[in-house]
Amino acid sequence: MALQHKRFPPGRGNLLIPTSTRAATLAGIAMYSPSTRRGFLVQRAAWYSVGLFGSKGLPGNSNAAPPLAPEVWDELHAALLAEAGPYDDWAAHRPPDPHREGLGILLLQEGRPVAFVKVRRERNCEKLRREFEALGLVREANPHSFGFTEPLFEGTVAGRLYAGFAPLPAGLHRPPASPSLDSILADIAKALSPLPRPDDAGADWAPMHGDFTPWNLRKLRGHLYLLDWETAGWGPPGADEVMYQASSAVMGLCQADAYQQVAAKYPETVSYWIEHWQRKIDEYIAEVGPVSKKALAVQMLGVLDAHA
Repeated sequence: MALQHKRFPPGRGNLLIPTSTRAATLAGIAMYSPSTRRGFLVQRAAWYSVGLFGSKGLPGNSNAAPPLAPEVWDELHAALLAEAGPYDDWAAHRPPDPHREGLGILLLQEGRPVAFVKVRRERNCEKLRREFEALGLVREANPHSFGFTEPLFEGTVAGRLYAGFAPLPAGLHRPPASPSLDSILADIAKALSPLPRPDDAGADWAPMHGDFTPWNLRKLRGHLYLLDWETAGWGPPGADEVMYQASSAVMGLCQADAYQQVAAKYPETVSYWIEHWQRKIDEYIAEVGPVSKKALAVQMLGVLDAHA
């Protein structure tokens, strides 16, 4: 019998949640990384409903479609069995924006996470290779201020690159209320210092995570985990700090003056991120239509512009 999955969360449906067992369904729901109050409420409502009623507690219709085209999935499935060992179910995450390629697959064995696998087309896999390299450096540095998903294996199949990482522990996670940013930023810079410096990097540039935001810094079982290292590299002074405070302001997770203080400290870095988000908006216009559909990019640019 083919494995059955439901789409989650309501409206976007970019997660495919397994319905084989209660534990598998809960593991799939835990893949959702909300940073807004509404997102937390939706996730927790689903979590407790499944806890009470089993997989039937997750609303929606089930279907048996694989996460990729069947011929591609068959090849990838065989490769993952060889790399990660046996698994009997999976949950999958697709980017909510149609202009973004990529797939994340959580492999499960009896409802327990075995590995998290990212899949990209080979022609568009530079960021995934960068993440695998960056996390290898993080593993060597062994930071104390945050945990991370250790890189496990990588390979190619059917014109796609796949990279496997150790999964997060099972359970719900959320952004921390008051993380020790100084310690985290120092550990990031130390871990990534071996990355090659780009030719166009300024003399005062330093290693950065590159997407240091509340949705990538997660608290789980009393521990912090820093996720998604695909944009690790070099940036102007305070790049990660500015990004974190600006995105926290957008999500309503900090007072506006926290961002204002860091913006005043790093005005050139604010300009750097303004250019970054403007490029994102231009890409969205060219590829998928009106900017109004890309609320996050517009909001980030608005916060940055207000204090440039």
